Amino acid sequence: MPPASLTAASPAPARTAQDRLSSRLIVVFTGLCYLCVAVGFSYLDRRYGHFQAESLFWVAWAALGFTAGSFAKNRAAPAGKGLSMVLMVFAVVLAIFPAFFMYMLLRWMCVLLLLVTAARAPVMHTRRDLYLCLTTCFAVSFMAAAHGSADWTLWFYLGPAWIFAGLALTWDYAPSRAIGHATRLGMNLGFVAATTLIAALLFFFVPRPPVLGFGFIPPAADASGLLGQPAGNSSGGAGTGQKPSAGKASGPGEGEGKGEGDARGDSTGEGQGSGSGQSWQDRWQDMLGKMRPALKDPAMPQWQKNLLEKLLGLGEMLGDGQAPSGGAAPGESPSSLEKTANTIASLLALLLAGVLAWLIYRWRYWVGIELLHFGAWLSGPIRPLLSMRLSAQAIKLCLREAGHKSQAGQSVREYVAAAPGQPPLVRRWLGHAVELYCETRFGAVQATPARARSMRRAVSAATQVVKGYAPELRKP
Repeated sequence: MPPASLTAASPAPARTAQDRLSSRLIVVFTGLCYLCVAVGFSYLDRRYGHFQAESLFWVAWAALGFTAGSFAKNRAAPAGKGLSMVLMVFAVVLAIFPAFFMYMLLRWMCVLLLLVTAARAPVMHTRRDLYLCLTTCFAVSFMAAAHGSADWTLWFYLGPAWIFAGLALTWDYAPSRAIGHATRLGMNLGFVAATTLIAALLFFFVPRPPVLGFGFIPPAADASGLLGQPAGNSSGGAGTGQKPSAGKASGPGEGEGKGEGDARGDSTGEGQGSGSGQSWQDRWQDMLGKMRPALKDPAMPQWQKNLLEKLLGLGEMLGDGQAPSGGAAPGESPSSLEKTANTIASLLALLLAGVLAWLIYRWRYWVGIELLHFGAWLSGPIRPLLSMRLSAQAIKLCLREAGHKSQAGQSVREYVAAAPGQPPLVRRWLGHAVELYCETRFGAVQATPARARSMRRAVSAATQVVKGYAPELRKP
């Protein structure tokens, strides 16, 4: 028996940095990563009262750049280049005034990188552009994490930023393998779950010595996870390599936050010195207790403070098993239970919103087709030409769901003719609908409600067959 040919299934050609991006979702994920990093960068200025204004600016700037880059069909078109040049001029002006007079040199360079990155987003059409944008996001996030005003609450912005960056890279890698959209989405969700689990394990169990910059993000030195005392002196705060108030709010409200933090530290100092004698519940509560003083920052947005308090309350409930606060007085039990119920309700609502978003994304083409059918039916008696245009858009979505991508500048007739593998009955109905549309759109035939209704019914029948509602009609 002759050996099987090794060249029967040739591997896909290697992709290079000059290859075009395969999906608009890559630009969307990159834009979300950029926005989270930019808002986290502005979060460092929250004590100066600039956080809201700077955040609104970065939202508008990211929307101008990345929205144009994600919705442009041809990202190398002159229109995209023109918008990019206009944004680049504004970026240079803003980098000189007022940014040059607001920040030190290192932060000014980060502002310049952020401005230029969003200005180039309308022409981000290759993998090389994607890598440059993500490199900028990583560099700025590293600078923000190492800043003196950073504490653990900064990861409220940097954490989602890195997740979106990972989603952009995985979505860029996925087209090189023959997998469907549902499988690709499941792999991305698995990636998010795996990275979140690894990050949690690193935070909880990996020691973070307060030397050589390893403890630059509180509570890396103040609360070293579940392993007890970090490397260093075990007396008070000397072993942490930082002041007890490092990373907490300075200015108004510092006394309260510091006093409570010191009280917590004094009450748990002996336990840290003998971490091996504590249960994991006690170490868990100590860790969360040392994270709470950072929430007393008066400059933190109230919505962020409320959300982080709910998350810490849920963490305390998981560690204690009865109430969110292990040292709560008996009279505080109703409020604690109510807080726990609100936290669980918020998490369930967030979970349901995520499931709903996934279902909408999974069925986005069918939802769009049904909406177009409804619009065509509604506008048929009044504006038959508009009804026929909506039915033509439904044809495109129907073929797109069947796995046939349209090319740039391709007409509806060319799109239908270039879609292989369709059953004869589907091709006949779609061909009839296209003829009606072309005769009215480009010919001398007047659009009438009867022609619009005939086109809509033909497209609806073809869509039903493609959906699989009548499997016997798919046979040749």
